[in-house]
Amino acid sequence: MARWSYLDLNDENIDSGILNDVTLGVNWYLNAYTRLMFNYIHLFLNDPVTDHSDADIFASRGGRL
Repeated sequence: MARWSYLDLNDENIDSGILNDVTLGVNWYLNAYTRLMFNYIHLFLNDPVTDHSDADIFASRGGRL
């Protein structure tokens, strides 16, 4: 799974920048009732105060169907 997101944080009186993120994910089905999910997210924030900021997020979770 792959996803790209875009969020404009600017308003008429507030200049907060633009947030983009890329998400890559893998789902692993152990059996018909159990699933493990792993995600990697990379954030890009372009704002006038810090010029730009990046962040990396690793997430996982398990689910039972």
